[in-house]
Amino acid sequence: MEIIALSDGDLGWVFPGLHDAGEVSDLLRQADAQIRLLADHLGVRPSWTGSGIEFHRLPQGQTDLFGCAEKDDVSFTVGLGSFNRGGSSGVGPPWDIDSSIEVRCDGRVDCGMHSIEEASERQVDSPLEAARALLEAVIWLRNRAVAEPLESWRQRDVLSGHH
Repeated sequence: MEIIALSDGDLGWVFPGLHDAGEVSDLLRQADAQIRLLADHLGVRPSWTGSGIEFHRLPQGQTDLFGCAEKDDVSFTVGLGSFNRGGSSGVGPPWDIDSSIEVRCDGRVDCGMHSIEEASERQVDSPLEAARALLEAVIWLRNRAVAEPLESWRQRDVLSGHH
């Protein structure tokens, strides 16, 4: 997978046929600023590269937008993509937007991430709706991160210590 900063990518990868990127681009820059503020609150770099919202380009050509802030095995993540549905190309519309708060498994055998809280996944049909929904999802994440101390997310893991 190739990871590219929002500022270095092409919105056409996610929104083919987008003719007027102005408002979509503005909303995505706002989402990028919000994920950076979330990371600043946690005292970490935003996303995997430190670039905020980033493009994730898969070898088969599908490209999604992704952002996260992670600290002490707690992850605040947001994504926008058009996921492969029964043979589709993986290009929208529709686009799915999801955001979640997860903690790393602390069991004897690490099974991955445990979901603690997530916003309702949204599915939208226009690039403008998708960008707006991504911004709303990042704001939700940031508000949730600020509302509780980081260690409280670990304490809410009902699967903590499982085998």
